[in-house]
Amino acid sequence: MIERKKHISRIKAKLDEWDDELEKLEDRARDTGGDALEHWERHKMELQAMLVEMQERIDELRYNAEDAWIGIKGGLDKTWVNVAKDLEALTDRLFPGN
Repeated sequence: MIERKKHISRIKAKLDEWDDELEKLEDRARDTGGDALEHWERHKMELQAMLVEMQERIDELRYNAEDAWIGIKGGLDKTWVNVAKDLEALTDRLFPGN
């Protein structure tokens, strides 16, 4: 139970960090304009959808029985990796040499 709570806390903290990072990227894309803004507009919904999916999985972790935790955790960890990769790739595309 303690491991599950720690995992949930760690992921919630990372979600908050990613939300802040998305806001900064949007501000930066708007300041830069042109291709960066257009690229941002095309991809932000996809990233936001991934963050919503992670939040839903956190809610599942919180409210499901202990035995369901392992399966849900695996899916959550996979989504975590995908969001991290996608966010880094988007940053590199928007702002090369960042």
